[in-house]
Amino acid sequence: MLSYVGFDPEGESGRRLILHFTDGDGNVGLDQNDTLPPFCTSCEHHQNLKCEYDELRNGEWTHIPLIPEAGQVPFYYRVHRVSPSGTDPSQNGTIEVDMSTWYLPTAHDTLRFRVTLEDRDLNRSNEVITPSFVKP
Repeated sequence: MLSYVGFDPEGESGRRLILHFTDGDGNVGLDQNDTLPPFCTSCEHHQNLKCEYDELRNGEWTHIPLIPEAGQVPFYYRVHRVSPSGTDPSQNGTIEVDMSTWYLPTAHDTLRFRVTLEDRDLNRSNEVITPSFVKP
């Protein structure tokens, strides 16, 4: 389970998206050496935290797909493995994502993210929708 904790777009210590996660079987995160399919750099599952970008356009939320081939970098991240301690495999914790770039330079001024986390079994978490943010 994934939940939104916070994001401060004006933060002096950096722009960090903060999430909380709970996982029952302890398989959240990827090791640096997880580079074979389905986690290779060209694979869909290489990044396991995906922040889909939406803008408020004409009063409706519109998904803005980002295309790496066009020089756009998706808001996708690789959360590192955290091994549970003890015999209980369940995990819960906080994920902080440094988002030094967090918006697209478009004519629209309001955005939000829809965030999911994927475990090593490729199970996707619930989708978390952040509050809306106004671009600087």
